[in-house]
This record gives sequence, structure tokens and C-alpha cells, in this order.
Amino acid sequence: MNRKKQTCHQQQTARPRLLSEQDRAQFDLQLREFHSARKTPFLHAPMVFGRRVDFHRLYNAVARLGGFRRV
Repeated sequence: MNRKKQTCHQQQTARPRLLSEQDRAQFDLQLREFHSARKTPFLHAPMVFGRRVDFHRLYNAVARLGGFRRV
């Protein structure tokens, strides 16, 4: 496996960092303020396969993989 693929594979298989409830609450508050400032509705988090989307985890995963332009 070449180095780039190996690094990507290691990032994808890395265990996610455990987050405190305070970290999650702060992220949720900032996300809601972001949507409020832009007048975009954010009534509740969407569900995928019956599970709530964890935006904090999603944000961290995308950032770890190089940002939205790379993912």
C-alpha cells in the first residue's frame, strides 16, 4: 500500500476522540448561532437510518480528512 493510501486508511480507522458533554453543547450552540445569523432554519438535527446525525463528530471527521473540498 502506498504511503498516501496508508495514511488515509490510518485516519479512517482511528478511534474517535471521546468528547465531553460540554464540548458537544458548545458546538451545538455555535452551530445554531451560525444558522440563526444566516437566517437558515435549524429546527432539529436530521436523522439517517433512524439515528440523529452527530454534527460535531461529522465536522471533526471531515476536518481530519482534509476539509470539505477533499472529502
